[in-house]
Amino acid sequence: MGRIDPSTLLEHFEGDIEALSDRATAWLDLQGLHDAEAPSSRVVRDYVQRGILSRPERRGRDAVYETRHLIELLAARALVRDGWPLAKIAEFMAGAKPEDLRALLAPRPSPQSALDAVRQIKARVAMPKEALMLRMTGDQMKASALRAAAPAHVAQIPGGHPHVRVERMSKLEFADDLTVLIGERRLAVMTFDDAEAIGRAVTAALLAAKPRGGKP
Repeated sequence: MGRIDPSTLLEHFEGDIEALSDRATAWLDLQGLHDAEAPSSRVVRDYVQRGILSRPERRGRDAVYETRHLIELLAARALVRDGWPLAKIAEFMAGAKPEDLRALLAPRPSPQSALDAVRQIKARVAMPKEALMLRMTGDQMKASALRAAAPAHVAQIPGGHPHVRVERMSKLEFADDLTVLIGERRLAVMTFDDAEAIGRAVTAALLAAKPRGGKP
């Protein structure tokens, strides 16, 4: 019995959440890709909730997933393996076309990260990375080299992180000299109790930082 062509698993799919999980796992196995977290039913539900996967079609009480959901799931897992946070994956999925997602799943002759594929998709340039480098300006090449060297430079900073942490922040300005910064991920899930706890912590910190001799 010959080896199954993985591409055949990406066509004409329709089924429930368990079938979607099984089909995605089978495709990953055929590609020799070992996922730290298999695309289980729990993962699928989480991705739908986050907007990474399109919502399934409802047929009575049943949720039906189709080929587009399979492509979305496998593309998302490719980005996860490359280190993308789920919030960023949701943003990318919102503007990605079906052909963009399939491009993430295409076999590549040499190691190439999902990030490289996304950059090519956004640029709409279908050429090898070597050719892209030839079209880069001097400033672009310098910037690319600096980005590549960033981890090594950060490691030289006392207490520096092995990777630069990037997070979107919301800036709350209460007065010219009073500003609060809070990560958007925390802000998105903040409850009333969380807000009260943060308020009490800020109050305590301000009192502790107040110079001695000042008015209470």
